Amino acid sequence: MLDDAGRGLSDRLGDTVQANLLRSPGDADVLVAGGVHVRLVKGAFVETVGAHPYGEPTDVAYLRLGFRLAQADATWSLATHDGRLREALLLALGPVPVEQPLDVRPEAIDDLRDRDIRTRVYVPYGPDWLRYWLRPLAECRGA
Repeated sequence: MLDDAGRGLSDRLGDTVQANLLRSPGDADVLVAGGVHVRLVKGAFVETVGAHPYGEPTDVAYLRLGFRLAQADATWSLATHDGRLREALLLALGPVPVEQPLDVRPEAIDDLRDRDIRTRVYVPYGPDWLRYWLRPLAECRGA
């Protein structure tokens, strides 16, 4: 990907950085230096090594990475259905673009639109789309 960014394609490239991974601050720095858009997520799966524990340590890592990206003047977006984290960063940093999966917290999408915050709604696809879509849907419904 960074080879493509070096060929002048960085405005068409993006990468997802999982805040729960210990390596993510370094990965984000490399992507930002290459001009690649960063989509910041918490991390959907519990990793056995090289990751923060699920819960507060991952939440703190997410906030730290958000501030790191903002301080680097990166092109990035918040991609979390965790309203606490999203709102904390929006209040602190201003109108950062937000990405949300379809049908996960649809009321949040309306609220973001009403506040003039750029929002992208995406639809999971591929062979594991259902598993990917059900996890955040269950979390936001309190399951």
